[in-house]
Amino acid sequence: MTSYPHSPLLNTFMCQPCFLGKTAELTYVAAPVQVIGSRSFSRESDTVSLAGGAFIQAMQHESVGACAKHFPGHGDTSVDSHVDMPVVDHPVERLSSVELPPFREAVEAGVASVLVAHVAVPALEAERTRPAS
Repeated sequence: MTSYPHSPLLNTFMCQPCFLGKTAELTYVAAPVQVIGSRSFSRESDTVSLAGGAFIQAMQHESVGACAKHFPGHGDTSVDSHVDMPVVDHPVERLSSVELPPFREAVEAGVASVLVAHVAVPALEAERTRPAS
């Protein structure tokens, strides 16, 4: 069996048999966490895209709405957005090749919703302190 040492979340959903049960009360789950980093399916954008898309399809096949978050990316920030304004300070080329592909895959997988991050992205907004949200 394949193991993913940097992602307990990926190990849970990709490596072990598991049952995702439904209840009448649970119709919406804010997952998977689509940020590249330790709280994600992987540290690699391609793996996040693949696993996230599969997870979204599996959840929604069982009538549980999925949410891709935190758009346009929150993985390379060091500031808690509940305390101060995090800045994703990458050029557009990096955003297009690393941060955005998991969200593209989520949309292609038919994700029910996307949660916008409260982060500033200077490459996409001239006013450095204006958040994406």
